[in-house]
Amino acid sequence: MTDDVPPDRPGESDGSPTSDGSDSSEPAPSCLPGLVAATLLMVMMAFILCAGTTWYLFQQRTQFAIRTLEGYRPVIEQSYLPPEEKTDVLEQLDMVKKRMQVDGFPPSKASAVMERLVRLPIPQWGEIQVISSWAVENLTGELKVTAQRQIRRLQTAIAKDLATVIDINEALEPVTTVDMRSPLGRTLNQPLSESSVLEFIDRAGLIADRCRIESEPADPPTIAEILDKQLRAADLDGGY
Repeated sequence: MTDDVPPDRPGESDGSPTSDGSDSSEPAPSCLPGLVAATLLMVMMAFILCAGTTWYLFQQRTQFAIRTLEGYRPVIEQSYLPPEEKTDVLEQLDMVKKRMQVDGFPPSKASAVMERLVRLPIPQWGEIQVISSWAVENLTGELKVTAQRQIRRLQTAIAKDLATVIDINEALEPVTTVDMRSPLGRTLNQPLSESSVLEFIDRAGLIADRCRIESEPADPPTIAEILDKQLRAADLDGGY
């Protein structure tokens, strides 16, 4: 007795080649090439968007500088700078802002001005003057002489563009207190104490040593004169 073999049903395939020579068991086409193409397209779009954003920000540097100067004015107004020196600084900043507001002011020059301005410790200069006056009135003998000398050396380092606002803020840490209500985020301690002032003097001497300022410098210029020099340098030489 032979086994009955059921006939093949229509539509079934045993993996053998069909009449047209193709293999009906071949896998479907992969979607990987499409995913790769889509990924590359997204990367290209990201690069284009990044380039466009960079170009836009580059063209808006003058507007950013103007807004920064407007926000910086209250900081100077509330500083400890002497009235005449404060007025001179504000007039210079206002003049720079008016120049920037004229159509066609080069963004590169606006950037150069801000690069030099952010390094300059203008309100901190007023705090240093307050500390200097306190030292003259409250210290005696060699301590007073040393304090005056080190403060002059620190101011000379600022005038020579060797000490930046970061250095000065570090030196002022012993005589200031964090205060987020202040435009600078801190306030000068009132009243000052001898120990905190002496620590500031030590830090000022270390900064002057690092900047290689001579031990007996001449009296430094005012911060208004230093600002004028930096603004002229921004026009002639650009930023750093």
